[in-house]
Amino acid sequence: MRRLSIVASLALLAACGPRPNPHLAPLAHAKLEAGVGLGDVKLGEMTLGPFHDRFGAGFVTFVASDDAGLELVFEEGEIAFLFQFEDMGWTDEEGIAIRRASRDLGAYLDAYPQRRSLPLTSITVRVDDDKEATFFQGRLAEGVALFDPFLESAGRVGSIEEGALPLIAGLNPNNPRETASFPKRGLILYGARDPHPGTPSRVTRMTVFLPKPSGEATDEIEDEGEAEDTDGAD
Repeated sequence: MRRLSIVASLALLAACGPRPNPHLAPLAHAKLEAGVGLGDVKLGEMTLGPFHDRFGAGFVTFVASDDAGLELVFEEGEIAFLFQFEDMGWTDEEGIAIRRASRDLGAYLDAYPQRRSLPLTSITVRVDDDKEATFFQGRLAEGVALFDPFLESAGRVGSIEEGALPLIAGLNPNNPRETASFPKRGLILYGARDPHPGTPSRVTRMTVFLPKPSGEATDEIEDEGEAEDTDGAD
């Protein structure tokens, strides 16, 4: 099965508050770190319940293929957080509730409090139309920022790695095909979708995620184009 061959995209305008979200403001200049997280929002440590209590829900999307998760999207798609189910062993009743979570995540968590412990497994940030308007003004631990030259930035991180990617935040059909993947570190950089002729490509998205433990098989995401667009073009 190709990754994201089944994507139940339910971003149905859950209330996400004014832009910018004041609760997210401290993350705008925080350090983004491969395999670790964004500022004090740590991959594998932050869970859905405390995150929702602190930041709210944003737009909520349920995504499923071989794995499944709830993605919380903020700032008009410029930052998103993926909380992953350990398995898809839910009842039919909960399956219906999961799909309704896009309208009221708090009600879903009240009904199924055990899901407050879903771990954060991926964070993605992307550009707005211009640098000044972009929410994320921080940098990767390696010093890379959005809008930096793509090839130079990939080289700054290190040698591109072979390997498959897990389910990650921010997948949509408008993502650029120009990527630099570092699956062992838990990082993927995206270049410009349609760079202008003669203009160097720029970093338009950065995604960090929990790498799979060494030796654990992971199905590769083969076709991002099958994911429904939930946050606009990069």
